Amino acid sequence: MVAPILPGAEGLVSELRGKVQYVILDRLNYHYADWLYKRFGLQSASEDSFFSQKSEELKESFEKEGIPCQVVF
Repeated sequence: MVAPILPGAEGLVSELRGKVQYVILDRLNYHYADWLYKRFGLQSASEDSFFSQKSEELKESFEKEGIPCQVVF
């Protein structure tokens, strides 16, 4: 499971190749963790549009590598 999806997650595809059989993508949707995004300047990565775009990109990349992938949010 990859959660939360953050900028730079694209590198996970090559890192996980040959090590996993299946990937689940989720987001960090706990409001008490919002401070974490703010602290590291990742506010844009907490927006719905970021998660939608990045999850579709990651799903496509994982599946190109033959790794089934499910988005659960």
